[in-house]
Amino acid sequence: MGLPMARYALVIGIAHYKNFRSLPKAAHDAEAIASVLERYDYQVTRLPRRVSETDENRWVIDPDKPLSRQRLIKELNDFFGQRAR
Repeated sequence: MGLPMARYALVIGIAHYKNFRSLPKAAHDAEAIASVLERYDYQVTRLPRRVSETDENRWVIDPDKPLSRQRLIKELNDFFGQRAR
């Protein structure tokens, strides 16, 4: 039996848009999904993110932080590029 395969997830919770109505629950729902995935041993990358107020070693989704198209593309490239090796 081989080593367990690493599992990764990219969870995006964008709450505010320039040309669309706000989706205030999106960030909360995305954070809930990220937390569940971590319980199942996924290595979760959150977007947009900030350091947790209760645990400085943990990232959480930031509902107030904007996520530009350019930043999203960079993060997607980084996420998939790191796993393609």
